[in-house]
Amino acid sequence: MKIVLSDQLAEVHKFILETFATTGHSPSLEAIKARLSLKSEAAAEELLVNLAARGAIHRASSNATGLHAYPFSDEPTRHGVALASGTKVFAMCAVDALGIPFMLHTDATIDSSCLLCDVPVTVVVKNGLLVKHSPRTVVVGNVPLDCCSTPATDQCPHINFFCKPAHLREWQQSHTDQPLTELTLAEALARGQQIFGPMLSRDNGQSPDQCCK
Repeated sequence: MKIVLSDQLAEVHKFILETFATTGHSPSLEAIKARLSLKSEAAAEELLVNLAARGAIHRASSNATGLHAYPFSDEPTRHGVALASGTKVFAMCAVDALGIPFMLHTDATIDSSCLLCDVPVTVVVKNGLLVKHSPRTVVVGNVPLDCCSTPATDQCPHINFFCKPAHLREWQQSHTDQPLTELTLAEALARGQQIFGPMLSRDNGQSPDQCCK
C-alpha cells in the first residue's frame, strides 16, 4: 500500500528529505514556510501534522520540533550513514540505512553494530554496489509490519544488523515476542533499494510503502 500525497504535501515531504541529505537534520518550520511561500509557520506546522497523519513522517511526542522522515532520523540511532558529500545522517533502521545511498544516488558508508554483542558493523556502497562489509558474516534481522502499525515505533527499532546468524538466533531466543526474519546483507540491500531507490524521483505524490518492510 502506497501513501499518496497531495502536490503540496509531496513538495514539503521532498524538501524534508533533501534537507536531511544536505544538513543531516530536518528543516525548521521557518525553512518550510520560506520554501513553500506559506503565510505563517502555523501553516507549515499544519502540513507536518498532515504528513504525520498519513504516515509519511513520524514526530515523537517528546520532541515536537524534531521529526523522522523515513529513511532519516532526526535523533541519533545505532545506524549512522556517511554520505560522499561529507554529510552524516542517522537512519531509522538497518534497511533504511542500506536504502539511503540508492535514494540519493550517492556512495555511502554505513556504521552500525551488532544488536547482541555491539561489535562494529560497516557496510560500504559505491556506484550502487556493495563493495565492502565487515564482519563478512553480517546479516539483518527484519520484522514485517501490519498496516495498522507505526513503522517508527513498531518496526524500525527491531530491524538491526547482527554480526553473524548465530547472534540473531541467540537474540531471538530471549525476545520471542518479536519474531525476526533473517535477511542476508544482499537481500537487505535489495530491500532498501526497492523501498527508497525511486523515492526522490517520483512525481506522483507517493511516499514509500512502509508496510511490511
